[in-house]
Amino acid sequence: MIIREKVAQSIINLFRVNLCLSEGERALILADAPTPNEWNRLDLDFLTAMTRRVFLARIVGDVAKEAFRTNSIEVYIYPSVGGHGRDLPDDVATKMLASDVVVGITTYSLTHTAATKKATEAGVRVISMPSVEPEMFYPGGAIDADYKAIAKDTIKMFEYLVKTDVVHIRSDDGTDLSFSIKGRKCWAETGILAKDSQMKVGNLPAGEASVAPVEGTAEGVIVVKANWYPRLNTDMVLLVSKGLVKDVQGGGSVGEELRNLLKPQEQQQPYILRRNIAELGIGTNPNAKRTDNVLEAEKIKGTVHIGIGSNFFLGGNIKTDLHTDFVIPKPDVMFDDKAVIKKGTWLI
Repeated sequence: MIIREKVAQSIINLFRVNLCLSEGERALILADAPTPNEWNRLDLDFLTAMTRRVFLARIVGDVAKEAFRTNSIEVYIYPSVGGHGRDLPDDVATKMLASDVVVGITTYSLTHTAATKKATEAGVRVISMPSVEPEMFYPGGAIDADYKAIAKDTIKMFEYLVKTDVVHIRSDDGTDLSFSIKGRKCWAETGILAKDSQMKVGNLPAGEASVAPVEGTAEGVIVVKANWYPRLNTDMVLLVSKGLVKDVQGGGSVGEELRNLLKPQEQQQPYILRRNIAELGIGTNPNAKRTDNVLEAEKIKGTVHIGIGSNFFLGGNIKTDLHTDFVIPKPDVMFDDKAVIKKGTWLI
């Protein structure tokens, strides 16, 4: 059960503080519902979470309509596309372009999609919340955060990123990864998307500084710890060479699913593109705590995350049907020869 009274204030703040909604602007709230195939194929826990988001979208719409009476508020439900970064239906893309702000209460991310890129280039402000849980809106939850403080930390990390050529990440768990970000545009996802913001798309919960590593430069190992990715019950290891995931070891059923998606031995698209090391993100949200929900885990201050697949939305050159992130807790992070994070503690 979703308790409306516990989510209402964060919903109002979403439009007032995060989206800076102006009088007369048009707001579109999107949710993706399970397809008939998914009803028959997916487990009940996953389906329950998907349908809760559809109900949450309705509540977001109801609260927004009451709080912002001079604005057009529409809730639109569409069939699930079945994966992060996959192209959205044409009707959804058309509605996004006709809006001023878009809120995605979805299972699958809107961020790394052509529809979102086209909409944001036209000035639409988009908040994407893939796998969001209603409890994130509750008082003290990851969405109910101090965005001025988050913005301060995020911009501080962003300012170090833009002066950096090479990033090196290590952890006691075995991660050891380096790559170039020389010449790449960096991003500060503060959670505040005003009309004049550089960024027109972001997550809630918010809070990360990010960049797309230069393709072909990443080398090393990523260790994804158990319980730091949905349904991951045992550690998973990604071996990286020349900017691509070359092997996936361990990980139980999650590892097997990832191997099937990436097919490390295949030399054809889309498998090569899916294996691209696509993103470095650095979490800046002190309210974020949950580890097995990537949307929240990647915002935890003291973590970094590495994305694979599409990076075109971050200024890279790869567009494919996958973007997923793996969070690394308590890392050591070097920007060129400067230590900026030590075992999860910021040094800047």
